[in-house]
Amino acid sequence: KCHSVRSQFPALALADVHDPNTTAATERPVYLDGPGGTQVHQSVVEAMSNALVHKMSNIGYDYASSRKCLDLVSSARGAAADFLNCESREVVFGQSSTALAFDLARMINQSGHVAAGDEVWLSQSEHETNVSPWLYMAQAAGATVRWLPLLPDDGCRLDLTVLERHLAAPGSKAPAFLALGAAANATGTIHDVSRAIGLAKAASNGRCLAVVDAVHYAPHRLVDVKAWGCDFALTSVYKWFGPHMALMFGKASLLASLPAQKVRPATNELPTLEGYELSRHERGTLNFEGIAGVEAAVNYLASLAALSVDRGQDATAGTEAGDGRRAQLLAGYGAIEAHERGLSSHFLDGLRASPSLRHGLRLYGEQSPEGRCPTFALRCAAADGPSPEDLSAQLSAAGIMATHGSFYAEELEKALGLSGKGGMLRVGFMHYTTTAEVDRLLAALEASLASKCK
Repeated sequence: KCHSVRSQFPALALADVHDPNTTAATERPVYLDGPGGTQVHQSVVEAMSNALVHKMSNIGYDYASSRKCLDLVSSARGAAADFLNCESREVVFGQSSTALAFDLARMINQSGHVAAGDEVWLSQSEHETNVSPWLYMAQAAGATVRWLPLLPDDGCRLDLTVLERHLAAPGSKAPAFLALGAAANATGTIHDVSRAIGLAKAASNGRCLAVVDAVHYAPHRLVDVKAWGCDFALTSVYKWFGPHMALMFGKASLLASLPAQKVRPATNELPTLEGYELSRHERGTLNFEGIAGVEAAVNYLASLAALSVDRGQDATAGTEAGDGRRAQLLAGYGAIEAHERGLSSHFLDGLRASPSLRHGLRLYGEQSPEGRCPTFALRCAAADGPSPEDLSAQLSAAGIMATHGSFYAEELEKALGLSGKGGMLRVGFMHYTTTAEVDRLLAALEASLASKCK
């Protein structure tokens, strides 16, 4: 079914067109840079174009384009709520996850929730979006920052026993704030955020504010803010086949009480249909075409439930509302996970099967498909081997898009002892990636390393 999926992505459909006179199969572009931003689904392009043509108006008026724009925002907010598993009034549309995180940090500072002497817990596995805002917040409040370390030799998982031991120590402080990523954007490791949040909430009698960065998680696993028990969560839509937009979930009680910076005439309420679907935390005129793209991306992911049926899976398993969009999303993500697990297994088997790759590359993160997204951080094992930048350039010459560097995960880079050493090569598979493309990657890596990494 991967071919039918790829045909729905304009960039991939173009890549799959085979002209025997000009393009060999081995020259077609292979997009393995998805962790930095995925390809866009055709329905997203169409929805955004339709909004630009037919729904470009400020909302709140009686004429047709204004009413259509209101319907657009209301419908998209409902789709985003289904995606996050929250109420529609708990959805905040934003420019980027980074911008939303800095806004949230400022609001928490102004609320006084994090105060002098409080403890802010962060992790070494994070993208800077889930670090820098909270460092500024802690500094402004006079709070102490503590770190959850990662375990480089144990899948780059987070060592939650550090938090457990701290909380069990006599006289220790309970966290006032905890920020964790659901999955590491550099290594693909999936973290047990529910457990960490549960520990922090229990120790603080529920006072600890918990933020989950779901940016890297969302293309591969279905976000569930209720299951996580978090107070806020962030995700970037362009990481899951949509436009450059972001979503923030916030518990309604917190969104209603945290101070909002806005122009004076703007609403001071959370979104309702009667309030023209405006939120006190969304400043200025919204990006209506982008919001249309958000809904289209969610609906596309829900449409993948049909693949679960094709695989013989129960599309309603594990949910009470079997015919709703959330249930379809659950089934669709089941199909995504099954396909990506197969790709990961194929890649990892290929690394082990090749002597030059097995001995020439170091893989950071989980060494099996379990407990990880299909994102792989690699580096030549030999000190005199090609750098991650060199490997990326060689893959590019072979038509394979793969990135290199720290990927804004500076604490992880330090924990792995790679600061100032060029970081890692990162390759990422998506549900539109094919086994043949994985084979091309393995062959290109082998060609690059066989003669240089001993």
